[in-house]
Amino acid sequence: QVTFPQEAPPYGRQVEKGLLFGLQIGESDERVEIATDQGTETYYRPRIDWVLPGSPAAEQGLKPGETIVEFNGHANPTPKNIHRTLKEMGTAGIITMKTAGDSSKKHLAPIDPPERSLPVHPTQIYSALNALLLCLVLLAWYPFRRRDGEVFALLLTLYPITRFLIEAIRIDEHGMFGTPLSISQIVSLALLAGVAGFWVYLLRQPPGNLWANRK
Repeated sequence: QVTFPQEAPPYGRQVEKGLLFGLQIGESDERVEIATDQGTETYYRPRIDWVLPGSPAAEQGLKPGETIVEFNGHANPTPKNIHRTLKEMGTAGIITMKTAGDSSKKHLAPIDPPERSLPVHPTQIYSALNALLLCLVLLAWYPFRRRDGEVFALLLTLYPITRFLIEAIRIDEHGMFGTPLSISQIVSLALLAGVAGFWVYLLRQPPGNLWANRK
């Protein structure tokens, strides 16, 4: 695992999750519906994922796994609203929160910001290795292709799968469109759906390599 400086996006994402207050706030599996001016909004209730020993959060008795039901006076806060508030606050101000099953409010002051982020997976290295692996797989498949377009279709099949998995361990991407999925994961699913139709088209074509026959 690797760490990043304060200017890097992973550090900023950890700030949004509560790093400066000695905890990380993520999403639970509990879905909640609230009424808004635009209708009904569905979201996953915010949850405390991690607490730094000896931090203000630990001193207030907060524990990993607890769900947050009130944040800075707002009932039923969404993870997105909490992250936005923490990002705007930075190193200034005190936050208050309530967790499920506890009627007392927790008051948290920010700690001195660390110089580097908490350790995270080096997804950039994973992506580079993934590209190399995909290249080797496509080169190995190339002599066995039966139709023009099969190698391209294989790339469009494998890359979205690997990208989806890599995105799952990144911390600098927000969920989009009311889902816990990042925009890259959503695009990957759309690409997989599209390439399924491409495979159907290819498999209906007669075997033969037009470009190979032109040599």
